[in-house]
Amino acid sequence: MLPISEQQTYKVLARKYRPNNFNNLVGQEVLVRTLSNAIKMQRIAHAFLLSGMRGVGKTTTARIIAKTINCTDLDLNQSIIVPCGKCANCMACSEERHPDIIEMDAASRTGVGDVREIIESVNYLPLMGKMKIYIIDEIHMLSTNAFNALLKTIEEPPAHTKFIFATTEVKKIPITILSRCQRFDLKRLSNDALINHLQNITNLENVKIEQAALDLIIAKSEGSVRDSLSLLDQAIACSDSETAITDEAVRQMLGISCKTSLFSLLELILKGQAKEAIELLHELYYDGVNPTILIEELLEITHLITKIKMVPSLAESRVLPEFDRNKSLELSKLLEVSSLTLIWQMLLKGLAEVKNAPIDISATEMVIIRLCYLSKIPSPLDLLKKIENTQNTVIANENGFKANTIAAGNSQLTQEKHLEDNTIKESILNTLLENSVKTNKLDIVENKKIASYEELVAIFYAKQELIIYHHLVDDIRIVKFSPNEMVIKINNWVSKDVIRKMKQLLLEWTGDIWSIIETQDDCNVSTINEQKLLIKEQAKTEAKSHPVVREILDQFDGTNVVDVREITV
Repeated sequence: MLPISEQQTYKVLARKYRPNNFNNLVGQEVLVRTLSNAIKMQRIAHAFLLSGMRGVGKTTTARIIAKTINCTDLDLNQSIIVPCGKCANCMACSEERHPDIIEMDAASRTGVGDVREIIESVNYLPLMGKMKIYIIDEIHMLSTNAFNALLKTIEEPPAHTKFIFATTEVKKIPITILSRCQRFDLKRLSNDALINHLQNITNLENVKIEQAALDLIIAKSEGSVRDSLSLLDQAIACSDSETAITDEAVRQMLGISCKTSLFSLLELILKGQAKEAIELLHELYYDGVNPTILIEELLEITHLITKIKMVPSLAESRVLPEFDRNKSLELSKLLEVSSLTLIWQMLLKGLAEVKNAPIDISATEMVIIRLCYLSKIPSPLDLLKKIENTQNTVIANENGFKANTIAAGNSQLTQEKHLEDNTIKESILNTLLENSVKTNKLDIVENKKIASYEELVAIFYAKQELIIYHHLVDDIRIVKFSPNEMVIKINNWVSKDVIRKMKQLLLEWTGDIWSIIETQDDCNVSTINEQKLLIKEQAKTEAKSHPVVREILDQFDGTNVVDVREITV
């Protein structure tokens, strides 16, 4: 066991190996080059804004900028400007005790009062360094009033003052602040850059680690240097100091399953073996696998298989582990893109359910069962082939019908004839009601008498009298119709002024006086829309009795006929 003094002085890897100059800053070449050139040419902006995801070096970069600006022994002939590290300012910065470098955490100090302290102190000259530098971390957390109070000071600060802001949410910063700063977007690190960085650190720490374990840490860090170092620190503590850190140890530490088990689970799902899939899920769960992470990993695998399906050359990429590449390539040859897309959508929906469920493992079981059931649903192409085979079977057996079969066939033909007649009726109604869409003038009004109620309705539609048109379609039942005369029954909620308006318009359009009589007698007559709905319902009922449709309804639970349409070839 380490002595107490050594325990107290231990620093985590993220702090121990924090860069202290631009040379040590990993993966931010554009930023380093720009700032080095600015310092060489003495064109240092009065305010910088550093944005980027967590752990890519925003605060570290801000401290390096402050240290470099205040260094009294800079060598400006270097391609990358590096502070000397020996002068009093550099020493004070390294020990985090420089009086002229003031750091403020805006996440905990959000008010206008906190900003007022800065405003009141900027006019004082630096005590030790060349510049007085204010570093405000997570600046997007400041209140609106605090931002407003800071505006004028940022725009015209004293010559000895510089501001450096850091944020992970640049969209939350007012545009008035952004326009006063030089902005640098720090990018997440590539896998190669992180691998080299972690390998250097493990060598310095005399730690052995398997490449697969290192790949897993990098994948989980998502391009964040700090996250990768924190995970590496934890992995070192979890493993025996005498042996290398293994892939299995890192997986247990993170609560994730091995790729072999994940691919096995996906294969069971694709085969529709729900019992075996649930048993494997339970094994993984009792081994400490987090259900949410399990669904996320299935999503990653599905995405990988789809990518390799679309771009087979990815299977040869050395960025991915060999097992993942080979297994994904194997599955990509067996699955269609449509199936992979459906699996992706169901997993994505399932992920939200697992996160919101009171018992996450129960929700995960339901997601797995749904995916297993999905494997039994044929693809659209298979379904089409099955329908064609059914139709061919019916045709092939036509010559061998018995008497009752012939009767059933005749009945079916009659039903199909009714369906055809209903479709034609609906088509006629639609044509009569919509034949005037393409023209603003109806020859029917000018050349002959209005022969039917449907023609009358079409005229009102063509003339854009839409209020009366909708009453004619939805609320008026025609009891008797003849040229220039009709008897109607109107729904109670329709204004009586509609009849007067109809007479007036028909007189203008036809030149004839129309007799429109309203009856209060009960009549078994439907409106035009009711007729159309009745025809649709009859068509759906008759369609359900067709042998092909009936077989589809029997094959798939929960299916139903929702519409019948005429297909024009």
